Amino acid sequence: MIHYTVMCDVDAEVADAWLSWLVEIHIPDLLETGCIATAEVTRLEEPPSERGSRFAARYTSPDRATWERYLSDHAPALRADHLERFGGRVTATRTLGERVA
Repeated sequence: MIHYTVMCDVDAEVADAWLSWLVEIHIPDLLETGCIATAEVTRLEEPPSERGSRFAARYTSPDRATWERYLSDHAPALRADHLERFGGRVTATRTLGERVA
């Protein structure tokens, strides 16, 4: 199982719109690819964000091959959509790992 986490620092002025977009549009689009098995979003309290709000979006993919297919076939368009909508209003840090226990 592949675990992918995107930590997002979101400007206060767009935080509500960004979260609505994430939950109502982006996550359904991710799940529709068939490459992402689960998705969850957490509003983080610690450490605080200097930009306004901090969120962690956590996704799973069943295996490395499926994850690689997501990266090559779907990620570029989905990331471009995010950039077009929110530009520099969101800073993302990504982590990737494989479940070991």
